[in-house]
Amino acid sequence: IIGESVSMISAPMWSYENELRQHYSGFSSGCDEYECAFTIPATYGSSGSAVINKNGEIVSVISRAAIAFNNYAIGPKPEDIKEFVERAYETLRR
Repeated sequence: IIGESVSMISAPMWSYENELRQHYSGFSSGCDEYECAFTIPATYGSSGSAVINKNGEIVSVISRAAIAFNNYAIGPKPEDIKEFVERAYETLRR
């Protein structure tokens, strides 16, 4: 949903430490037929971070960030994530 508040727990630029969890917030910019965009801080190391809505639901996973504009990130649509997880689960069950 365009304008929906989202958050992300990430370790950008490899800033991970055992006792720290960096939380970032931003907004959903909507989805086209291929992917979703977010105005959320992201850079190197943010890829793979779950984007979570106010209900605690994963709505995307960061796959790309605009490095020169650190508040813009892109990730797959929720239905694509669901399809990926279902296929992976079926593969593991075999």
